[in-house]
Amino acid sequence: MTKLSKCAAAVALAFAGVSAASAANFDGLYVGGGVALNKMTVGVTSKYSEYYYGDTFNEVESAISGDDDHDLGFNLNVGYGMSFGRFNVAIEAAYTSSYGESKPYSYSSNDYSESMKAELTGGKSVSILPGFKISENTLVFGRIGYVEAEGELSWTDSIDGTLKGSKDFSGTIWGIGVKHAITSNLVAVLEYQATEFDAETILSGGDTFSADDYNTWSDTAEPKSTGITLGVQYTF
Repeated sequence: MTKLSKCAAAVALAFAGVSAASAANFDGLYVGGGVALNKMTVGVTSKYSEYYYGDTFNEVESAISGDDDHDLGFNLNVGYGMSFGRFNVAIEAAYTSSYGESKPYSYSSNDYSESMKAELTGGKSVSILPGFKISENTLVFGRIGYVEAEGELSWTDSIDGTLKGSKDFSGTIWGIGVKHAITSNLVAVLEYQATEFDAETILSGGDTFSADDYNTWSDTAEPKSTGITLGVQYTF
């Protein structure tokens, strides 16, 4: 059984065993925390351009690196909820320690080898969470918001050695989840989240031999992540 399925089973049992003593309070200021299980993929586009005494050569290569395993991180959040009948709207700021790490890509031949690894950490987001109370103790909700995270790309080959680059990425976060009361102020939260970040140039360089003989290259990364968060929230 994977980390994701074990945690999902534990949360399902917890939700099934909860019986709230009084109606849940989904209104007002709340704070929360829990674990985040995310996996990521990253699309990398490599561009190479060479100018040699009037002749220009351009090459573009693309690759996608991912990982089927979920990486464990933690999630902290603070927000404010308001109810309008059975409808609820919350505004939330959150921090997620890791959005995952790509499975290392590698290639080797008799005279050349290369490998690549990428990760996303330190995610900060601001979201709107529209929800609907399906009972006095259970709220289903969606999420749409803005997210930033730090991406790091490590490239190693047998010619140039290891090159590392980091970049702040920004993009969109969305999700769907459920909150269920443990007490009138404490709720358990289960949510599926997905993030999509804009492409950024994370590594670049080149060599100049003369005014008529030079080259440039760059690696552009476009990461995405999916996963679940499991946690609790306390409303004051």
